Amino acid sequence: MPIRLGDLSDEVHKAVFQCLHGHEAAAVAAAGRFVARALGDEDLWKRCAWQEFGPQEGTAKRAGDALHLYRGLHRRGQCLSLRWARVPCQHNLGMRTRSPSVFCSHGFLFVFGGQEPRRETDLHGGPLTMPLVLRRIDIAGAALPSVYDGQVTVLQDDGEPRERSARRRNGASASVRVMVSGGLAAGGSVPHSESDRFGIFEIHISPTGAPRAKWVLAGIMPFPRSGHCATFVPARDRKLTSSKGCVVLTGGSPSHRARCVDMLDLESLYWSSSTPASASGASPPRWRQHSAMYLRSRGRDGTILCCGRSETVGDPDCRWSDRWTACWLEGCGSGAELRSVPAALDVRLSIGGAHVACRLAATDSVLLVGASPPDAPGGGAGGAVGGVVAAAAVRGRLQDVELVGQTVPEDRTFGGCCGLPDGTALFYGGCNDMGRTFDDIWVAHTGPKTDFFLLVQQELSFLTKMQRRVRSLRQNMDDDSSDADVYDDAVPPGSIAPGGASLLAELVADLEASPSEPPPPRGPRTWPSSRGGGGSSSGGSSCEG
Repeated sequence: MPIRLGDLSDEVHKAVFQCLHGHEAAAVAAAGRFVARALGDEDLWKRCAWQEFGPQEGTAKRAGDALHLYRGLHRRGQCLSLRWARVPCQHNLGMRTRSPSVFCSHGFLFVFGGQEPRRETDLHGGPLTMPLVLRRIDIAGAALPSVYDGQVTVLQDDGEPRERSARRRNGASASVRVMVSGGLAAGGSVPHSESDRFGIFEIHISPTGAPRAKWVLAGIMPFPRSGHCATFVPARDRKLTSSKGCVVLTGGSPSHRARCVDMLDLESLYWSSSTPASASGASPPRWRQHSAMYLRSRGRDGTILCCGRSETVGDPDCRWSDRWTACWLEGCGSGAELRSVPAALDVRLSIGGAHVACRLAATDSVLLVGASPPDAPGGGAGGAVGGVVAAAAVRGRLQDVELVGQTVPEDRTFGGCCGLPDGTALFYGGCNDMGRTFDDIWVAHTGPKTDFFLLVQQELSFLTKMQRRVRSLRQNMDDDSSDADVYDDAVPPGSIAPGGASLLAELVADLEASPSEPPPPRGPRTWPSSRGGGGSSSGGSSCEG
């Protein structure tokens, strides 16, 4: 007699569903009541979230929390739509382009370098509070020569967020090391030439004082590079023998290095160079203005996803194709191998070649943001004329991302971006084809709204209400002044003394400024999550460090 699936016990059903991805198990929920009953188990969704997205900060405390958590992470990883918001903050960064580096660590956001005179190697940072303030941080020690368009790599493994969160909650100090490699010389005997220098500086973050930074290492790379990608591979990777991990450099200029891979062992400080073999037997692509992300979940440790435009095959002028390609770089050093992604070969996207990219937290999805190609109709995705466009690499497939909402950053390239631990993507600076540079900071999210995105919206709502009240107050003052007699030697009751009018005018001017300029601090409002995070910048406001 055949045994039907419904005749099996709930324990057997749960054991079967644990062998599936969560979205695969949900797809069979309509098969019968016994399936829906088995999928109502909280432990099943906790296990699915852990297997597919890794350990998550915070545990499910109420019924349905585990399913809600999994659904949010799954929607984030799908990258079907993107919503933007401009971040209000104070800073003295100025307007920067040529890839200023943005990264976050231990609850702080940092911005390093970019192309601006005498600021190519300066560091700004601030905690994740509202209103956000970024101040300059002096880096002690001998600095690298001034370069721009280099690569800044955070030498930090983000695979164990719970331990770092516990240290922050206990008030312990923390530190992070950052590597700067290559770039274009900002001065010297041969300006705008590729640099072969690299350096490492360390940031100390204290729970009571401002962050401190110092240069701890400087050296020379085997070959000069600019416009490349430098990716940190942590020591826990099963393909590494180094106890401190390594940094892998791919693509860039000059053109004869675009196919080569350079690797720095952070334990021995030994450089090795190789040209990775292609699994298909074809020559590896020449990468430039591309992105390279280390993937750590779903069993892909040791894999770096490279995506971007490569040279047009057979073109003697080495012009770049308008089609995108993605490859897996598996292994490091002489054993590195390139494997093409079948679903991401010669894909035409709405995004141009130059872009910024970040991996969305807890997923293997990589978000790409840039300007529209020159020949693109409309100038933006999702109906956003003149705005940036977005794409994503999701499970090895390149796809366009729809922009939703009415607020979108202006069309730009060569900015900086990073992913925050709660899944928020943060962007700063850049320039457009008309030569205009930007100093604003934007955040975006896919899937459900993130904690930091909600904080930004709350701050913007508060500033909007304050501006509305100020406009109403000014209108009432104008109406009263038109009906009142003005005397030179006396101040009538109900009017404002000259000194008070000056102070009120300054207050009105402050509150009627750009929405990106918050009022004086009214007490910090921290990110509700215990995770590390970011901050931001805005146009026109400043705060001396």
